[in-house]
Amino acid sequence: MCEWLAFLMLFFSCDMCGVDCRVDLYLTPAGDGNYYVSLSNECPVRGVQFTITPPDGVSYRTTRRTAEFFAQAHETNGVVVLFSLSGDMIAPGNGPILELIIDRPYGSSYMSAIKIFY
Repeated sequence: MCEWLAFLMLFFSCDMCGVDCRVDLYLTPAGDGNYYVSLSNECPVRGVQFTITPPDGVSYRTTRRTAEFFAQAHETNGVVVLFSLSGDMIAPGNGPILELIIDRPYGSSYMSAIKIFY
């Protein structure tokens, strides 16, 4: 299923290839051991893909900036995708786009293999 979702994200991102703008994706504490995936973007963003480590025991919830977006994560490899099924975009700005709900406490979480789709 993740391969299909990644294909959709690539399809949605094709019309603005080569866009040059500043975009940062990072984790911030959300309290209670949870994290926000926050996005600082100067141009509209169609979606994001990243790998969260460790992948198990984590669920996801969209935020005000991505209320109509679809979020899905692979349970064993930690690949997370966030995009709109209707073609909406994340408006330029700064703030959380996804909340990571940690089911059980463990060390720190981190993101890798980050991809931003314009």
